[in-house]
Amino acid sequence: MRTELVLLGKPVDLSRQSQRRSLVLWIYLAMAAVMAGLGWLDMWRTSGYYLVFLAAAVNHFLLGGYGRGGLVRPFSNTPPREAGVPSPLIPLGLYLRLTHVAPEGEWRSDERELSLRDRAHYQAYQWISGAVAVLWLVSGWATSKSATFPVLHLIAETVLYPAVLVTVVLMLTLPQAIMLWTEPDMAEFDPDFRD
Repeated sequence: MRTELVLLGKPVDLSRQSQRRSLVLWIYLAMAAVMAGLGWLDMWRTSGYYLVFLAAAVNHFLLGGYGRGGLVRPFSNTPPREAGVPSPLIPLGLYLRLTHVAPEGEWRSDERELSLRDRAHYQAYQWISGAVAVLWLVSGWATSKSATFPVLHLIAETVLYPAVLVTVVLMLTLPQAIMLWTEPDMAEFDPDFRD
C-alpha cells in the first residue's frame, strides 16, 4: 500500500490508520454530497452517469485497486507499465508519489496483501449482494401495479434508481475503502518509518 499522496503539490502522509480513515470518510461524504446535489439538479436522469464516472475517477486516482493509480496496489498483480508519457494530471498536482521506487519484482503483492485483498472483497460483496437483493425486491414492487398497495409502487419508483446508483458506487469503491480503513499504521510494517 502506498503511504503518500501528493495533492495540489503538497505531500499528504497517509501512513497512519487514522489519516486513511479520515480520507475514506471525506471521500464518501463528498460522494454523498455530490449525489444529493445531482439528485436535486435533475433526479439523476442524466447526472447519474456523472456520479458513476466520478466514483471511477476517485477509485483510480485516490483509492486504487482496479487501476494503476491510487493508494492500494493493483488487484491484478501484474507488472507496472513502462512510463512513456507523463500523466496529464501532473500540472494540476493530482498524482501519487511513491515513497520509494520498488526494485525489479517488488511490485507483486505478497501473501499478506493478497489475503487482505481477498478479505476486503469478501466483506464488501456481502454488503453489495444484500443491496442487490433489496434492489430485486424494489424492482419487483416497481413493476407490479397493485391496486391494493399503490404506495409500494410509488416508493419503489422513487427509491429504485438512487439505490442502484449507491450500489454501483459501492461496488467500485468499497473493497479499497475497507482495505484503507482496516490496515494498521504502516510503522508496524516499515522498519525505516520515522515519527
